[in-house]
Amino acid sequence: MALKNIEKISLFTYFKRPSLDVGKPEFPVIAFIENGEVIAAIKVSMRQAWHVDNVTAKNNYGPTIYKVLMDLSGQKGIAPSFKYAKERKDFVVPKSRNIWARFCESKEVSTSFLADKYEDNVLNNRFVSVRAIDGINEAKRNLKNNIRIEYIRSISFGRKLASKIRPKKIDLGYRAFICNYHFSISRAAKKLLNASVQAHQ
Repeated sequence: MALKNIEKISLFTYFKRPSLDVGKPEFPVIAFIENGEVIAAIKVSMRQAWHVDNVTAKNNYGPTIYKVLMDLSGQKGIAPSFKYAKERKDFVVPKSRNIWARFCESKEVSTSFLADKYEDNVLNNRFVSVRAIDGINEAKRNLKNNIRIEYIRSISFGRKLASKIRPKKIDLGYRAFICNYHFSISRAAKKLLNASVQAHQ
Protein backbone atom coordinates (compact mmCIF):
# COMPACT_ATOMS: atom_id res chain seq x y z
CA MET A 1 0.00 0.00 0.00
CA ALA A 2 1.37 3.41 -0.96
CA LEU A 3 1.66 5.60 2.13
CA LYS A 4 2.65 9.24 1.81
CA ASN A 5 5.60 10.91 3.54
CA ILE A 6 4.40 13.04 6.47
CA GLU A 7 7.71 14.54 7.59
CA LYS A 8 6.88 17.95 6.11
CA ILE A 9 3.26 18.27 7.22
CA SER A 10 1.89 18.87 10.73
CA LEU A 11 0.11 16.27 12.84
CA PHE A 12 -2.58 17.33 15.32
CA THR A 13 -3.81 14.77 17.87
CA TYR A 14 -6.55 15.08 20.48
CA PHE A 15 -7.52 11.95 22.41
CA LYS A 16 -9.43 13.33 25.40
CA ARG A 17 -13.09 12.61 26.14
CA PRO A 18 -15.65 14.62 24.16
CA SER A 19 -16.08 18.04 25.74
CA LEU A 20 -18.85 20.65 25.71
CA ASP A 21 -16.48 23.25 27.17
CA VAL A 22 -16.09 26.34 25.03
CA GLY A 23 -12.70 26.38 23.35
CA LYS A 24 -12.04 22.63 23.53
CA PRO A 25 -12.34 20.06 20.72
CA GLU A 26 -15.72 18.31 20.76
CA PHE A 27 -14.42 14.80 20.06
CA PRO A 28 -11.19 12.78 19.76
CA VAL A 29 -9.61 13.56 16.39
CA ILE A 30 -6.36 13.54 14.47
CA ALA A 31 -5.64 15.82 11.54
CA PHE A 32 -2.96 16.55 8.97
CA ILE A 33 -2.22 20.24 8.33
CA GLU A 34 -0.38 21.53 5.28
CA ASN A 35 0.24 25.24 4.63
CA GLY A 36 -2.20 26.13 7.41
CA GLU A 37 -5.04 24.01 5.96
CA VAL A 38 -6.50 20.79 7.39
CA ILE A 39 -6.09 18.29 4.54
CA ALA A 40 -7.12 15.08 6.34
CA ALA A 41 -8.96 14.20 9.53
CA ILE A 42 -10.30 11.19 11.43
CA LYS A 43 -12.96 11.35 14.15
CA VAL A 44 -12.33 8.59 16.70
CA SER A 45 -14.44 6.72 19.26
CA MET A 46 -12.20 5.18 21.89
CA ARG A 47 -13.73 1.87 22.91
CA GLN A 48 -12.34 -1.67 22.95
CA ALA A 49 -10.48 -0.59 19.82
CA TRP A 50 -10.20 2.95 18.41
CA HIS A 51 -13.13 3.09 16.02
CA VAL A 52 -12.96 5.28 12.93
CA ASP A 53 -16.29 7.11 13.11
CA ASN A 54 -15.60 9.41 10.19
CA VAL A 55 -12.65 10.14 7.93
CA THR A 56 -11.88 12.44 5.06
CA ALA A 57 -8.67 13.23 3.21
CA LYS A 58 -7.43 15.34 0.33
CA ASN A 59 -4.39 14.75 -1.88
CA ASN A 60 -4.51 10.93 -1.44
CA TYR A 61 -3.69 11.10 2.29
CA GLY A 62 -6.51 8.66 3.15
CA PRO A 63 -4.52 5.43 3.73
CA THR A 64 -1.76 7.41 5.45
CA ILE A 65 -4.01 9.00 8.07
CA TYR A 66 -5.55 5.59 8.84
CA LYS A 67 -2.06 4.17 9.33
CA VAL A 68 -0.96 7.06 11.57
CA LEU A 69 -4.02 6.54 13.76
CA MET A 70 -3.22 2.81 13.85
CA ASP A 71 0.36 3.56 14.90
CA LEU A 72 -0.82 5.93 17.64
CA SER A 73 -3.39 3.42 18.97
CA GLY A 74 -0.74 0.85 19.93
CA GLN A 75 -2.11 -2.58 20.87
CA LYS A 76 -5.68 -1.25 21.06
CA GLY A 77 -5.66 -1.07 17.28
CA ILE A 78 -8.27 0.56 15.09
CA ALA A 79 -11.51 -0.71 13.57
CA PRO A 80 -14.34 0.52 11.36
CA SER A 81 -17.03 2.60 13.07
CA PHE A 82 -18.95 0.80 15.79
CA LYS A 83 -22.44 -0.31 14.73
CA TYR A 84 -25.40 0.16 17.03
CA ALA A 85 -27.95 -1.14 14.52
CA LYS A 86 -29.20 -4.70 15.03
CA GLU A 87 -29.36 -5.55 11.34
CA ARG A 88 -26.18 -6.73 9.61
CA LYS A 89 -25.68 -4.06 7.01
CA ASP A 90 -22.45 -2.63 5.63
CA PHE A 91 -22.43 1.15 5.60
CA VAL A 92 -18.69 1.77 5.22
CA VAL A 93 -18.21 3.64 1.93
CA PRO A 94 -16.41 1.66 -0.84
CA LYS A 95 -13.28 3.84 -0.70
CA SER A 96 -12.84 3.18 3.04
CA ARG A 97 -13.67 -0.50 2.63
CA ASN A 98 -10.87 -0.78 0.04
CA ILE A 99 -8.41 0.77 2.51
CA TRP A 100 -9.41 -1.72 5.24
CA ALA A 101 -9.05 -4.59 2.72
CA ARG A 102 -5.55 -3.44 1.73
CA PHE A 103 -4.53 -3.22 5.38
CA CYS A 104 -5.82 -6.78 5.83
CA GLU A 105 -3.30 -7.93 3.18
CA SER A 106 -0.40 -5.76 4.42
CA LYS A 107 2.59 -7.31 6.18
CA GLU A 108 2.90 -4.13 8.29
CA VAL A 109 -0.51 -4.72 9.89
CA SER A 110 -1.86 -7.59 11.96
CA THR A 111 -5.58 -8.32 12.21
CA SER A 112 -7.70 -10.16 14.75
CA PHE A 113 -11.44 -10.73 15.08
CA LEU A 114 -13.15 -7.97 17.07
CA ALA A 115 -16.92 -8.19 16.66
CA ASP A 116 -19.43 -9.69 14.26
CA LYS A 117 -21.00 -6.42 13.10
CA TYR A 118 -20.66 -6.45 9.32
CA GLU A 119 -21.54 -8.74 6.42
CA ASP A 120 -18.06 -8.08 5.04
CA ASN A 121 -15.70 -10.03 7.35
CA VAL A 122 -12.79 -7.68 6.62
CA LEU A 123 -14.67 -5.01 8.57
CA ASN A 124 -15.09 -7.22 11.66
CA ASN A 125 -11.39 -7.01 12.55
CA ARG A 126 -9.11 -5.05 14.82
CA PHE A 127 -6.11 -3.66 12.89
CA VAL A 128 -2.83 -3.30 14.79
CA SER A 129 0.34 -1.77 13.38
CA VAL A 130 3.37 -4.05 13.18
CA ARG A 131 5.72 -1.22 12.13
CA ALA A 132 5.07 2.50 12.45
CA ILE A 133 5.50 4.69 9.40
CA ASP A 134 8.33 7.21 9.40
CA GLY A 135 7.77 10.85 10.21
CA ILE A 136 5.22 10.84 13.05
CA ASN A 137 7.54 12.56 15.53
CA GLU A 138 8.64 15.07 12.90
CA ALA A 139 5.01 15.85 12.01
CA LYS A 140 4.16 16.44 15.68
CA ARG A 141 7.22 18.67 16.01
CA ASN A 142 6.19 20.60 12.89
CA LEU A 143 2.88 21.47 14.55
CA LYS A 144 4.64 22.79 17.66
CA ASN A 145 7.07 24.82 15.55
CA ASN A 146 4.28 26.29 13.43
CA ILE A 147 2.31 27.29 16.52
CA ARG A 148 5.40 28.97 17.97
CA ILE A 149 6.05 30.86 14.72
CA GLU A 150 2.42 32.02 14.55
CA TYR A 151 2.53 33.13 18.18
CA ILE A 152 5.69 35.18 17.69
CA ARG A 153 4.12 36.81 14.63
CA SER A 154 1.00 37.67 16.63
CA ILE A 155 2.70 39.56 19.48
CA SER A 156 4.02 43.09 19.35
CA PHE A 157 7.69 44.03 19.50
CA GLY A 158 7.10 45.31 23.04
CA ARG A 159 5.75 41.95 24.16
CA LYS A 160 8.67 40.16 22.51
CA LEU A 161 11.00 42.41 24.48
CA ALA A 162 9.02 41.85 27.69
CA SER A 163 9.29 38.08 27.21
CA LYS A 164 13.04 38.34 27.83
CA ILE A 165 12.43 40.24 31.07
CA ARG A 166 9.34 38.41 32.41
CA PRO A 167 9.07 35.09 30.55
CA LYS A 168 6.40 33.58 32.86
CA LYS A 169 3.87 36.26 31.96
CA ILE A 170 4.40 35.63 28.25
CA ASP A 171 4.26 31.85 28.83
CA LEU A 172 0.67 32.21 30.09
CA GLY A 173 -0.22 34.04 26.88
CA TYR A 174 1.52 31.35 24.84
CA ARG A 175 -0.45 28.58 26.58
CA ALA A 176 -3.72 30.35 25.80
CA PHE A 177 -2.58 30.80 22.18
CA ILE A 178 -1.85 27.04 21.90
CA CYS A 179 -5.35 26.18 23.23
CA ASN A 180 -6.97 28.56 20.74
CA TYR A 181 -4.84 27.18 17.90
CA HIS A 182 -5.78 23.60 18.79
CA PHE A 183 -9.45 24.54 18.94
CA SER A 184 -9.28 26.21 15.53
CA ILE A 185 -7.72 23.03 14.05
CA SER A 186 -10.47 20.89 15.58
CA ARG A 187 -13.15 23.20 14.13
CA ALA A 188 -11.55 23.04 10.67
CA ALA A 189 -11.35 19.23 10.96
CA LYS A 190 -15.03 19.07 11.99
CA LYS A 191 -16.01 21.21 8.99
CA LEU A 192 -14.06 18.94 6.63
CA LEU A 193 -15.59 15.82 8.20
CA ASN A 194 -19.12 17.22 8.01
CA ALA A 195 -18.63 17.99 4.32
CA SER A 196 -17.60 14.34 3.81
CA VAL A 197 -20.76 13.07 5.57
CA GLN A 198 -22.98 15.27 3.40
CA ALA A 199 -21.22 14.08 0.25
CA HIS A 200 -22.01 10.43 1.09
CA GLN A 201 -25.66 10.92 2.05
